[in-house]
Amino acid sequence: MHHFTWVETFENISKWLLDYEDQQEYLIELLQKIGVEGGLEDKNGDGKKFLLKEIDPFTFMALILKYKDETRNNFLLKLNELENLNLDIPKDYYGVPRSNAQSTWLFAYKAERKEQDIPLLWALFRSVHEKLEIAELFNSALEIKQTAIGSLSQMLFVLFPHDFFPIDKQTKAWLIKMDMLKPTVKLTWDNYKAVLDHLNKNLKASFPAISYTF
Repeated sequence: MHHFTWVETFENISKWLLDYEDQQEYLIELLQKIGVEGGLEDKNGDGKKFLLKEIDPFTFMALILKYKDETRNNFLLKLNELENLNLDIPKDYYGVPRSNAQSTWLFAYKAERKEQDIPLLWALFRSVHEKLEIAELFNSALEIKQTAIGSLSQMLFVLFPHDFFPIDKQTKAWLIKMDMLKPTVKLTWDNYKAVLDHLNKNLKASFPAISYTF
């Protein structure tokens, strides 16, 4: 059995998402059509709920990944059908972190969301694809309410699995033990990139393979 069959699939989804920054309501509609339940309602200052009208690519993936493997595959089959993507349906999800079902968004409700939050996440996503310098965008993204190094690095990892590594509950203790992270230091792009560089230089394994060990 081949391992890490999800990698190419998610890379193709990542490329597909590039064309949808100006069609965010359509992405939300797609999530509804493929069967995603919960996590699609926004909320204004008086508590009134309404359907999301904007979404970033990382949250789009997180809403799919909060489900178990079989359900994810059903979603991808439906996405294939609706968008003619010709995606290979993964035979495994080795190393893929599961989103926290209670906290899948990388942004806050409308009442607390800044106007630039979601455009900033799209700018980061696009800059990674274009191989641009991302230090400022990455650090700014970490200041967005609801975005943390765990959720951001997880979704960067699944959309760009050869370039990023998840720093979350499963990996952080090991990284600290290996002296790649300091437990009391606030993570920024510089120290996150240092982790990526160390892993690339010293471990003879891909980021998906390393993630799978946890």
